[in-house]
Amino acid sequence: MNTATGRPLGAPMKITSGEDFVDQPSATTDGKKLAFSRCKVQLDVYVAEFFAKGPRLSTPRRLTLNDADDLPFDWTVDNKSVLFLSNRTGGNSIFDIFRQRIDENSAELLISSPEQKGPVRLNPDGTQIIYLLPPDLPGVTSQARPGMQPGAQTVRLLRAPVQGGPSQVILEGPDIVNFQCSRAPANVCVLARSESKFFIFAIFDPVKGTQRDVAKLEQKTSGWNWSLSPDGTTLAAILLGGTDGQIHLISLTGQPPRTIALKDWDNLLSIDWAADGEGFFISSNPAGHLSTLLYVDLAGKAHSLWQVKNYQSTWGNPFA
Repeated sequence: MNTATGRPLGAPMKITSGEDFVDQPSATTDGKKLAFSRCKVQLDVYVAEFFAKGPRLSTPRRLTLNDADDLPFDWTVDNKSVLFLSNRTGGNSIFDIFRQRIDENSAELLISSPEQKGPVRLNPDGTQIIYLLPPDLPGVTSQARPGMQPGAQTVRLLRAPVQGGPSQVILEGPDIVNFQCSRAPANVCVLARSESKFFIFAIFDPVKGTQRDVAKLEQKTSGWNWSLSPDGTTLAAILLGGTDGQIHLISLTGQPPRTIALKDWDNLLSIDWAADGEGFFISSNPAGHLSTLLYVDLAGKAHSLWQVKNYQSTWGNPFA
């Protein structure tokens, strides 16, 4: 680099090769040697019991026992099975939808197709699987979970019966990046559209496909992650990778918005409401190599539940 102008002196040249990730590169002062970490990331599903008193987790137990990447998103209504995406049958890039009981070692394939699939969740009464078909994504990553980058191509939202049957399109449109439904008896489903100026929330009908905008946030370069409360009344949103430590609460029932200040933690990557609506499971990774799963109460007090040496986010999917 030309230190005066900040411009490169020549064309870039590849100096490493391999399938693994290069992390935390550091050059010697004379610029002749480069030190870095090389890591191969595998995403797996773990289960643990959460104790509100403390709060704390039991020792997490690995549920998915293969070499694929597995990303959990929801629980079946009987709280006995986890719904997740996995690339175990679609090669290294295509993720299909699976269900696995927490007392079994193998998973059941629910939905398979040559198309990429984004977040997958259940409708309020748990009878329908709802999932996104995002446009031309090379793979599903932790970034794809909370909110994929906006694009002009059409995104489709589909549903299929949990007990088996063909998928049907609920709705389609540009810039849809995420969705979530409440738990019965509440009957609310919300999707998010990441547009150029605003991050927009809309309530949608999972049968008819109609939608109406209900709230919006100013768009940020890093994007937003959010979660719908189990009773369908409140959205909680965080700035992805932000350092402000703010949890933004948006009421869907006409109450004024408010914020919760999260003390001592930043670089927030994921947020999920606790099953009782009294707190949140949040992923934080301030240094970039130690992912910490937090439980944060409604006063903003954070409790570290689990730490994993990884630059990927760790998120928690609670069941009622």
